[in-house]
Amino acid sequence: MVEARVGSNQGKFSPKEDEIKFDDELVSEGVHKLILKDPLEPGQYGLIAHVGNSGYLVYDFVVEPE
Repeated sequence: MVEARVGSNQGKFSPKEDEIKFDDELVSEGVHKLILKDPLEPGQYGLIAHVGNSGYLVYDFVVEPE
């Protein structure tokens, strides 16, 4: 597993509360499992994944209150 974090490509997080620590586990070719270190609070989130030499995929999702 590789520990990774969200944030800018310069390693600085702005604002600090946007830093979300997780482990990245390769499940199979092109399939990754993200294991969060802490639960997400309700709200809107996005994940930007680098693909290929110059492309990105953006995934957005919502965590709703129980």
